[in-house]
Amino acid sequence: KKYIFDHHQNLAFTEHTIRSLHQMMMAYLPESIFPLNQRGTYKNIANSVIRIDHETGKQETLFETTPPGPQTEAAMRELVRDYGEYIHNPNYADLEVIAAFLVSFLAIHPFRDGNGRLSRLLTDLCLLKSGYDFCMYSSNEKIIEDSKEQYYIALRQTQATLKTQPDLNPWFLYFLKVLDKQTQFLRDKIKPKAPGTLTKLEQRVFDLIRDHQPVSIGFLERESKIKRVTLKSILARLKERGQLVMIGERKTAHYRLK
Repeated sequence: KKYIFDHHQNLAFTEHTIRSLHQMMMAYLPESIFPLNQRGTYKNIANSVIRIDHETGKQETLFETTPPGPQTEAAMRELVRDYGEYIHNPNYADLEVIAAFLVSFLAIHPFRDGNGRLSRLLTDLCLLKSGYDFCMYSSNEKIIEDSKEQYYIALRQTQATLKTQPDLNPWFLYFLKVLDKQTQFLRDKIKPKAPGTLTKLEQRVFDLIRDHQPVSIGFLERESKIKRVTLKSILARLKERGQLVMIGERKTAHYRLK
């Protein structure tokens, strides 16, 4: 991800870039798990997507993928060419083009393994190239992991139509929901604190004083595991806001809520 965040402006959206990203992504796996000659190389064996019930051992084919060899190579050439054409076409929204690219990429499943993870990296690359910088600060990984059932349903519904009369709607709606959750996460993260709202450390100190008042700074340091210099700043802020009072002189001071 960091490589994409740092270099997206200079990365051409080509098959070479896609293959290079796959090679980098799989570089940390031992060869015994994923052979070197399969990294950044289109698949040479069939790789339909299956789901295994670990309780019964039963396998279910979620969707068939493009056969390996010339068919995968041709499909990827066409996919990258179409993306480059439509992403610059003012008659199509960028998010619609990105969603169409992703669902087609996953239908092809061009690499032996790692296609799902790579699709999420490509999502970031596509979004960044279209000016959606928020993806640098909010990941789609956990959102997709937490909604895997809906993810597969949306994929299957759209991919079932790709060879006849393509219907992007199921996948596009799921894709938009993921983006909405990403942006909502950021909105929540940067939302200004209401007056009087405590930070996590302030709340920890406030709760200790409330439950054990009056307390000394030594007690607070021991129980909160907060360094004394930080603790002094927190106590000063709480005192300034009128939320606590100090009893006694500095060395023997105790604190209680106001």
